[in-house]
Amino acid sequence: MNDDNDVFRREFRATLSMIANALDRLNALVGEKATSTEHELREQVAESEKLIDQSRMQARAAQNELNRLIEEQKLETSEKVADWKTHRQTSKLHARADRCERSATTAIEIAVLAMDEAERAVLWALLTRKETISIQVQRR
Repeated sequence: MNDDNDVFRREFRATLSMIANALDRLNALVGEKATSTEHELREQVAESEKLIDQSRMQARAAQNELNRLIEEQKLETSEKVADWKTHRQTSKLHARADRCERSATTAIEIAVLAMDEAERAVLWALLTRKETISIQVQRR
């Protein structure tokens, strides 16, 4: 039983680490020392565009799974859970814990996929601003 909890915690920490890395990348993109050229930003946008369609499909599937799990959790009334505990129906309680862990893991997966979308949006914003300034400088 404790092993299940340890596996969940390890996977959870690894996924949170992925989010932290994505935030670090975003922070570096918009940081004060960021000096990407228009060409570099265009390449980065193109690369992120290649990956984003797959991320969007995965995010939709994960959101559907999360919604399903949430609906299942709604069916587990506090009275039902209390009855399971009273009658020591550990198989039902383990199944409930498994669903809760899947919900948490799926929600984190959605967050990771959202970071891909955020990175693409930041790159696009940086590129469009740089292009606009470039055009403005040329007009003078």
